[in-house]
Amino acid sequence: MTEDPGNPRLYRRLLPYARPHWPVALGALAGMVLEASVAAGFTALMQPLLDDALGARNASVIAWLPFAIIALFVARGLGVFIGDYGMAWISRRMIADLRAQVFERYLVLPSRFFAERASGDALSRLSFQVEQIGQACTEGLKIWVLDSLIIIGLLGVMTWYSPQLTLSVLLAGPAIALVVRLVSKRYRAISRRIQTSVADVTQIGQDVILGEREIKIYGGQQDEAERFSKVNEHNRR
Repeated sequence: MTEDPGNPRLYRRLLPYARPHWPVALGALAGMVLEASVAAGFTALMQPLLDDALGARNASVIAWLPFAIIALFVARGLGVFIGDYGMAWISRRMIADLRAQVFERYLVLPSRFFAERASGDALSRLSFQVEQIGQACTEGLKIWVLDSLIIIGLLGVMTWYSPQLTLSVLLAGPAIALVVRLVSKRYRAISRRIQTSVADVTQIGQDVILGEREIKIYGGQQDEAERFSKVNEHNRR
């Protein structure tokens, strides 16, 4: 449960949870293909819009261009809805299955496991971390697939209009990939820190709720408030 969202090994481990929902995944993929196709279509429309409609004032182009733009907007809205709804549905199912498996595992783990760990950590795994992993994996996969399809479509349009420009973009690809990789590493480090700090917040909150009488009897409100403030500030950062 501590692996990084975006790690290929994590995707492979979560694949069995998503495999039963492959019909929904195919529908979501179709929506993403439609959305990417519309992005390429909008790019292809720039040439007749600028040269023929606004420049040469070609009457025939001016006549059909508004309908083409409206059709592309409608198609894009449909593609976005299908893709987002499908991936969100799969995400919720995966989260429910993961949470059920973690809970069942807790029921059979030895008492030593809970004695060696803060209860906030166990609760965070069951609630926050499962939620984060499920959402991050499906959203990350959607972004990866959709962006790849959009890039393929745009490269096709660019190659059609200017092979030289396409070649220059491809040559800059490795540098862009390096920047993306560095940013991804930083994001994963921040994600791990957030998971740990949320467990600390949960633990302190649980301690205060369960021991509120003792805290009031011994006047420990200020100490607990300061302890929570430090952890809460660490979580914000």
